[in-house]
Amino acid sequence: MGGRVLCYHLVDAGIGGPVDLDRPSFTRHLDLLASAGHVRPLLEVARSGKGIALTFDDAFANFAEVVWPLLWARGLAATLFVPTGFVDGTHCSPLSTARHLAPCSWSQLRTMSDDGLELGSHTMTHRNLRLIDDDGIDGDIVGAARRLRQATGREPSSFCYPQAKRSARVERIARRHHELIVTGGGGVIDPRRPWRVPRVSVVRGGMPLELLLRLPWVPREWLGDRVRQWRR
Repeated sequence: MGGRVLCYHLVDAGIGGPVDLDRPSFTRHLDLLASAGHVRPLLEVARSGKGIALTFDDAFANFAEVVWPLLWARGLAATLFVPTGFVDGTHCSPLSTARHLAPCSWSQLRTMSDDGLELGSHTMTHRNLRLIDDDGIDGDIVGAARRLRQATGREPSSFCYPQAKRSARVERIARRHHELIVTGGGGVIDPRRPWRVPRVSVVRGGMPLELLLRLPWVPREWLGDRVRQWRR
């Protein structure tokens, strides 16, 4: 099995929609992954092209309250991509359907980081980086990394595109600051290109996890990624 990165957002948060996975399904995923023993830290999976990495976007308090205790109980490694402006309260929610949900606090993020959670950068603003100039992209990426370092004492090694929207220009700037860059697309990892790590979104009512892990590429993810890159 090649390296694969799974993407989650919310678990049992009460908003409905595909990004809010119910707790029984999520628990079943974790039990399946824990029993298989394939879950590894993101950087290790990206470098080796083997194993499964778990990633979570947007740093809602739902992660600290619901998700992290379930991961911690099973000893599973994970990466949380943090839009720092959302945590600071200077920018709006990354999900328009979840504007009533609070972000994690910096205290929660520090505690989880101390307990083994990897924190990755998701920019400060969670804007579509393709729509801003080079200086704006650079400032958004650098500012997020600086804030994470200041608040947690740790340097984020990984970066995730907001809204999974990328371009050659955005990628070039992101690579100046981060070793590992996470995107969409649904394929398996090519360890020769750690600056472009594909992910598979695990969504409610979607393909069973067992099948997602076996496929060399996921048509739904491939098509969704192409649509995202076509839209502004």
